[in-house]
Amino acid sequence: MSLKHPQLLCSLNFELKTLLAEFEPEFTHLTKSLVYEKITRSSKPLFGNLSFSKWSLFPIKNRLLIKNTVAEETREPFDYITSENDNEVHWYPNFADYYLFGFYSGPLLAQDELQVLEHPSLGSLRQVLIHDTSLPKNATPLTRKNGVPTPVLIYNVPRQAILDVSPNKEKGRPLGLYGNQFARTNRKVVLDSVSILSPPTWSNIYAIEAPKYGLGKYTLSQIKEIFSSCYTSFSAACLVSQEEENFGFDQILYGLENSNQNEAEKGKNDKEEEKKKDMEVENEKEKENEKEKENENLPEKENKIEKEKEKEEIIEETKENEKEILDCVEIPRVRKVPRKVILHLGHWGCGTYGGNKVLMTLLQLLAAKAAGVDNVYYHTFTKIGSECFNKGVESLENLLQEVTEKENRLNIDKTLKKVEQMNFEWSKLDEN
Repeated sequence: MSLKHPQLLCSLNFELKTLLAEFEPEFTHLTKSLVYEKITRSSKPLFGNLSFSKWSLFPIKNRLLIKNTVAEETREPFDYITSENDNEVHWYPNFADYYLFGFYSGPLLAQDELQVLEHPSLGSLRQVLIHDTSLPKNATPLTRKNGVPTPVLIYNVPRQAILDVSPNKEKGRPLGLYGNQFARTNRKVVLDSVSILSPPTWSNIYAIEAPKYGLGKYTLSQIKEIFSSCYTSFSAACLVSQEEENFGFDQILYGLENSNQNEAEKGKNDKEEEKKKDMEVENEKEKENEKEKENENLPEKENKIEKEKEKEEIIEETKENEKEILDCVEIPRVRKVPRKVILHLGHWGCGTYGGNKVLMTLLQLLAAKAAGVDNVYYHTFTKIGSECFNKGVESLENLLQEVTEKENRLNIDKTLKKVEQMNFEWSKLDEN
């Protein structure tokens, strides 16, 4: 990644082929190992790079500009949409423990573990971050350092399979496969629930850990931490999305290249024949030119040599001028036409961590607006989740009407104190 930023702790690119060969995921649970074997057996070799970056918390200006971010609710699961063009980027969450992908190999199948099972290279990423001692000191699989959030972005991640975790009595999973149900379900049923993606789709992921196990009313410091974590990861996603380099679109084309491989092979022989004929024509032309040269007289040859020297001098002078221009002009790193940043959110920290769904909706949407995100899809999954989302949206709208100042800006300290005064309380834990 070429982008430079004061809050960028580290940035790494891994060639997928090498990463998977040298740091293969290590699944200790037999069913997960069998799923991984099915994926690798059925998939074509991967190419391209997986990128990893880690960030310290962004400083928050006192008066933040608020964007008119479009937020839509959906009850659908995270579908990891791959953009069809170079004009937009989708980002999906990893709302798990700060010990990034720390429990992917075992029997549990929560959001973190499901993400790795469908994107096996994330398991390889964890292995290389643990075992490769040549990496920078900040290149660790942790989203906190000394208790302070350090959000992580992972982009151009191949999604090689879809595991259907939804309840389906006819298919042998009446309670679904999520959480502890995965380990309790017959292995054949699990394997039959796996659909291979070949070619893969490509995902971009942001990883942040929420505060956990709170009691009673949310404190101002907890509210500030939630907002800062979201604001940092969302802002970093917006920055990375605008880099001039291809953002996975060479890998998206991989699917098109594979689907058209037969046609390409079919036309290969024809192209070689055409090339052969062109070479024969060129050889004939060269012979004719040699004959003409033999007939040229000496004065004409001398004149030609002088012209060639003059031409070389002009070329050298042009090169020097170009070098001077490049030395004094800063070449822009970002796109002239910004990419649309689309963020997928959910009830972050509201399962085993006991977070309040209404508050988390409010703060995540506020952070998305402050970070300059274009569109948000908020995945609520259930009727209760939808109700909490709607309450959060309503609370945010009322809040912004009260605190928004001129030029669509707001004082963030004042705003977060207002949120504290709403007296949100921690919820009961969801044990999955």
